[in-house]
Formats: sequence, structure tokens, C-alpha cells
Amino acid sequence: MVATETEIANADRKAINDWLPVTASRNAKWWYSAFHNITAMVGAGVLTLPYAMSMMGWYHELGQHAFGEKLGLYIVVPQQLLVQVGTYIVYKVTAVMSIA
Repeated sequence: MVATETEIANADRKAINDWLPVTASRNAKWWYSAFHNITAMVGAGVLTLPYAMSMMGWYHELGQHAFGEKLGLYIVVPQQLLVQVGTYIVYKVTAVMSIA
């Protein structure tokens, strides 16, 4: 009897799952993974953002110094908002994908 592609793929997946220690037992509750995801995001990213912003300074002041009072704000503030909103979106997507 010849094995089909699906049977081979299932056998490969089972072999990998048997080998990985993470998939050996799945007795954890959903709130364990939610807690670990939250602590990973908070520890890795959110707690370092204030420090990073304090070390970089305020970009709009640098933009005003370089390009003038009004043009500096028009150049720097949209970029700064894009970075902040983009970071927020990445954290939300990561949280949703890891919980689902």
C-alpha cells in the first residue's frame, strides 16, 4: 500500500509534535498563556519605551530647530505618530495572534 501525501504530512507532523517538549502535554489553561503573553509584551516592549523616548529626546524640538518653528512640526509629528500607532498595532496583532 502506498501512503498518500496527507498521510505522510500527518506522520511528519506527529513526529515533530512528539519530539517537541512543548507539545508533549497540553494541560495548561487559557489564562496561563494569556498571562505569559502579557508579561512578555510588557517586559520586552512597553517598559522600555519610556526609557527609549527619554534617551532620544523630543523629536519635534529637533525638527523645529532644523526646519523652523512650523515646518519642523509638519515634518516630524506625522512620522512620530506613525511610529507610535504602528507600534501599538503590532502589539495588538501579536497579542491577538498568540491568544487565538
